[in-house]
Amino acid sequence: MKGKRIDVITLTQSFNKFRMEHQSRTYTREELLNELGKLGMNSAIAAMFVAKYIPSEKVGKAKLYSMPSEPVHKSQIVGVYDAYNSGRRSLKLDKKEANRQLTDEEAAMKLLQEKGYQVRRVVGFNLEKFKAENPVLYKKYLKYEVI
Repeated sequence: MKGKRIDVITLTQSFNKFRMEHQSRTYTREELLNELGKLGMNSAIAAMFVAKYIPSEKVGKAKLYSMPSEPVHKSQIVGVYDAYNSGRRSLKLDKKEANRQLTDEEAAMKLLQEKGYQVRRVVGFNLEKFKAENPVLYKKYLKYEVI
């Protein structure tokens, strides 16, 4: 299921209107993300937008954000959405590739078994057999406790 379509022109207009009305005000990151969410931006998109296009000033350990004096063009918002979507797309492809590698390994094991090979996995150590075949080594690596 695809997400809802964003009307970039309306979003740009509403942001620029908000920017003009709040020119003199400063915001913390949380306040600004909350306001952008009210305008219709996804929280992840808003975070990327704030990092890229909203000027900030570091005060102590916090940052204060103020509205830019220049209007935001719709291509800037489209760019943020495109960057977000391409990042998500690459993550999705990475997950698919990891799943494909797992199935490739299983397919390789199946092919080897069909060709007559045995595929083995270590599940433990046969101590009794080792003791019978290599008594010198077995005695060499025994641990003793003083009584």
